[in-house]
Amino acid sequence: MLKKRIVLIDYLKGYSILTIVLMHLYQLFYLPQIGHQSNIIYKVSSFGGAGVHVFILCSGLGLALSHYHHRLSVFNFIKKRFTRVYIPYIIVVALTALVPFFPYLVTGSMPLPATSFSSKCFPQHLSPH
Repeated sequence: MLKKRIVLIDYLKGYSILTIVLMHLYQLFYLPQIGHQSNIIYKVSSFGGAGVHVFILCSGLGLALSHYHHRLSVFNFIKKRFTRVYIPYIIVVALTALVPFFPYLVTGSMPLPATSFSSKCFPQHLSPH
């Protein structure tokens, strides 16, 4: 069966994702403030907050259209969402929780978390050394 797609919705979701990613990159990295208001990266990233709302709106519209074309029982809807959303989510969260242990797998020694934490936590002038 051929899926009917609304191309505008795909473009809006893509643009929303782009603006959200650019906004986070703009916040993460220092970018020079040359012509702050005329900087194209600044202008595109400033739509990042609205991009979240547009993306959620487009996703909700997609779910509503999907429900309109393919009626599912509540149980089948939850089962489908669980397999498509929650299982990958659980896998990503589990892998992210294991990230601190990757140095142990590579080097065989585990850095002391307290030492790492305390050296980065306080400014140098407050350090006991």
